[in-house]
Amino acid sequence: MRYNNNNLLLYVLTVTTAVPVALALLDPRQTPVPANSTTVEEKRQIPPGTACDCYSVSGPDPGYFQHHHFWDFRQVPLNALTAKGFQFQPATQSADAANLAHEHNAVPVLLKDTPFANDWLIQDWHRSASALFPVPIANSNQNVFLTRSLAGGSSFLAMRTKRFETYSSTAEIETSFSTFMHVSFRIRLRILGHDEPILSPPLVENKIFGKGSEETMAIASTAIEQTPLIQRVASRLPPSVGACVGIFTFFSTTSESDIEILTSDPPNRVHYANQPDYDPVRNIVIPGSQVAVDAPVPWTTWSTYRLDWFPGMSRWYVENQLQASLAYGVPVDPSRMIINLWSDGGLWSGNLTVGDSVHLGIEWIEIAYNSTGEAPRPCNVVCRIDGVANPGVPEM
Repeated sequence: MRYNNNNLLLYVLTVTTAVPVALALLDPRQTPVPANSTTVEEKRQIPPGTACDCYSVSGPDPGYFQHHHFWDFRQVPLNALTAKGFQFQPATQSADAANLAHEHNAVPVLLKDTPFANDWLIQDWHRSASALFPVPIANSNQNVFLTRSLAGGSSFLAMRTKRFETYSSTAEIETSFSTFMHVSFRIRLRILGHDEPILSPPLVENKIFGKGSEETMAIASTAIEQTPLIQRVASRLPPSVGACVGIFTFFSTTSESDIEILTSDPPNRVHYANQPDYDPVRNIVIPGSQVAVDAPVPWTTWSTYRLDWFPGMSRWYVENQLQASLAYGVPVDPSRMIINLWSDGGLWSGNLTVGDSVHLGIEWIEIAYNSTGEAPRPCNVVCRIDGVANPGVPEM
């Protein structure tokens, strides 16, 4: 990431029973494909009683991982007391709990007040301005919250960046687990339109950088609530220019693998890179370190982004279509996963207009991974993860 210089859809599960084989932890591609597989289709959950020893992924480098986790934000009750104990697993909540997201008294819920904060740490650090990054930034837990559209629909996780006069308020979450050694990471996301009406918590301006003021709670008028969703979609404005979405593995600024979306770009363009991607001595982009690709769907539409980090190769997908493969600079260090949304007025993010906000919506996050320091173990049951389109969730 350019600024961080400080520091399933339909789930297709193939259950395979085989003679135990040892998993090569540092190279998930070395485990042979087991035989005698059968397929079970479930919506984003492993059938009860299934004990998966390993998880495999499709693609040019089919890989095997010892661990898997899934966080689903689509049925979270938007009630602070109920959400406090909500477990972010798919299809485990009662219909009554899910319906709370659609009640008229629904309110945004800060993610820090839910069990999700045990797995993902919500950042609050700040950084002063510099010649390269002229606008100070300050992360706030008020910028990471559960919400829904004021027109109704499923709940989702929202991340927000807002430009105040003297700084940008930003959002970042990172895994509490920092020993990932190769991953297959998926996230279903959409960048919201400019001033798209959602339930939004207040944001108090940080006194560190000057003035103090308050962004009021977003409240819909009766006219907005009664507007048909199809009309709102047709009139949706593009997000404000000047913000960056980052999704990446991170050990250091010279050991990370990135997905980056710039709101100043055309709405299909996505940047993929392994760091470092710039040579400051020669003042050039390092050949083979990064690529910009136009995705098959715009990032203003719900779509699934995937990063496969293998030894010697990083691969990126959108809607299960391969977008890029880079062999240069593939990370070799135990890492964490980070998701952020920011604007610092620099050449990369651009300059968000004072008073404007950009919101990132996330429906779910999924990760299959290995961890450094673990001993190999046999793969008796392998569960296969395939990223395919989600027919059960309406596009907004």
